[in-house]
Amino acid sequence: MLSALTALCFLTQLVLLVHSLLSVSVGAQNRTTFVESGATSLSPSSSSPLAPLWGCESPALPDGSLHVVVSTFNADPEQLLPWLWHLGLTNAIIYVYYRIDDLYIQRQYHGIVRLPCGMILNVLPLLPNKGREAAAYLHHIVEHYDNLPLAMLLAHDHGPASRHSLCGPFYRRARAFYRGLREIQEARTREAEGKDAASDKVPRRGDFYRFASMVVTLSSGCIEGWARGCCSAFICSGYRRACPFTSDNCTYSEKTNKGGKRGYRHVYMYQNGMYDSRYENQILGADGALRPVALLRYVGSNHRSVEMWNITHEYPPDVHRHTKERTLQILNDILERYDFTARRRGYFKSCCASLLVRKEAITRWPVELYRDLLTYSMDPAMDYEATKAVSGPGWSLWLDRDYTPQDIMTYTRIDNHLRHMQGCPAQFTPQMQALIRDMRSHAEITPKMETGTGTGMG
Repeated sequence: MLSALTALCFLTQLVLLVHSLLSVSVGAQNRTTFVESGATSLSPSSSSPLAPLWGCESPALPDGSLHVVVSTFNADPEQLLPWLWHLGLTNAIIYVYYRIDDLYIQRQYHGIVRLPCGMILNVLPLLPNKGREAAAYLHHIVEHYDNLPLAMLLAHDHGPASRHSLCGPFYRRARAFYRGLREIQEARTREAEGKDAASDKVPRRGDFYRFASMVVTLSSGCIEGWARGCCSAFICSGYRRACPFTSDNCTYSEKTNKGGKRGYRHVYMYQNGMYDSRYENQILGADGALRPVALLRYVGSNHRSVEMWNITHEYPPDVHRHTKERTLQILNDILERYDFTARRRGYFKSCCASLLVRKEAITRWPVELYRDLLTYSMDPAMDYEATKAVSGPGWSLWLDRDYTPQDIMTYTRIDNHLRHMQGCPAQFTPQMQALIRDMRSHAEITPKMETGTGTGMG
């Protein structure tokens, strides 16, 4: 039974949520339109969805330079669209892989959804339903290995709002990595043109450039209690050698020379700081106003507590399969066939396979390795541990060096640069709900698509 205090907190959040729904601004201008399929006479809604809260990234990378790969179970639009909408990663291609044999999922997206910022959305099936996010990521790498983008953003369907991530850091890191990719490309162009050759000085690289040179975790806050822990909660990693923090008060001090005045800058991780869930996961309304204490979790119409988190439909308990130990040994054998132990360059690891990785890191290994890992992750004879084929060895596969405390502090510098990006864009705005209603109406009257076809929405 809930205590009186817990019940009061729940009631307070409920009231605040209702208030945020009623006070959403409808007047935002944006580049988004509804598009109709030629097979129907469905009219667009008169209520256009909102522009991304923090705008679109500009200057933009060329089309398709970044792939956003999302692993989901049923591709529920209430869960996916609110956070995908506000990524603002101009010209990125988004791939959503779902695991149900149900073409209704594709039909409700087809011909209706056009994302802002030139982002293109593809919703595709991946069957059988084994391997979870590892299968989705590995399948995408194998399919695109000969024509990889500059980088990939790998994420679960809940996006930034989860037990292992916070909205503010998620959006800031995604945007910072995008800007860093642009700086890296610009630097390569200058080098190719010989513009830096005349100078004896090594070109100074900024924080965004250094950030995009890393494999970046999108996790931030494994422990939601804002006054707990330090390094493990900051980056969801137990790798202590990379931790810049020396105590559990979650602070860090460094010398500064701001405005010509020397001193110390104090970074606070949790209490009233950059990783305090009370601020980073507050609902951010369409008018940009935070809804105090109203913490957001993106939840679809079919709550994942029944389908997604219950693994018995993927790994029935009465089916014989390898033990956990044997499953992990098979993974180790696959890796050692490619000389994994000798070739690994770092030991940093972050949880939950939610990360950003550049093309150069992926191509360190032949496509045959990714094919073997994909087969392993989707093999019904394996234990559930096979679903961790990326969250386990992925970091060691892709790291180019062992990370230092200064590498980790780059995260906090990025957060300072983009501090204005804070909070979770509201889920139940009238505009978003109007779009979802149109999607479902459209799916009901659209002829069934051919089995096995994907759908691309531009």
